[in-house]
Amino acid sequence: MNANDILKALERKHEKDVFIPECKTGPTWFNKNLRIMDVWVLKRSWVNLETICYEIKINRGDFKQDNKWKEYLDYCHKFYFVCPWGMIKPEEIENGAGLYWVTKNGNRIYVKKYAKKRDIEIPIELLLHIIMSRTVVMRPHEIYQLRHENERLEGRIKILKKQLWGGRRGKTMQRRD
Repeated sequence: MNANDILKALERKHEKDVFIPECKTGPTWFNKNLRIMDVWVLKRSWVNLETICYEIKINRGDFKQDNKWKEYLDYCHKFYFVCPWGMIKPEEIENGAGLYWVTKNGNRIYVKKYAKKRDIEIPIELLLHIIMSRTVVMRPHEIYQLRHENERLEGRIKILKKQLWGGRRGKTMQRRD
């Protein structure tokens, strides 16, 4: 298992959320305090604002030597370590951080220790970095073109379904021997 396998598992877990891998804490230029989080997530909810930072660890040495993770706490409501199954023990996690284990095949992710939710104000530098560097801005004519193309493709799919199923819809399929 490698870091990319874990990243894919997290991406599946947060398929409906704002998911930013290798998220910088602000602008790159002239920023001595710049940090890069493995993954930063904004849960998609207007009612319960929640951000999560994930630090991916694939070997114990990296986990044991990591002191910078505490600097990420100001950028998220919850902080989690994510590792291959059993590599980090829940009792090794401190400061309200949480722990996820990823199964050997990378298909599932399980919480082994819940992170404590902290009351933070999301730093404007982080949000500006995400808006300016990690989003795609679409102009109205581009949105119109995408909608038009989507309608065209949906129409084509209907035609293909009719051709495929013909008059068989609603009728029992007869077995031919």
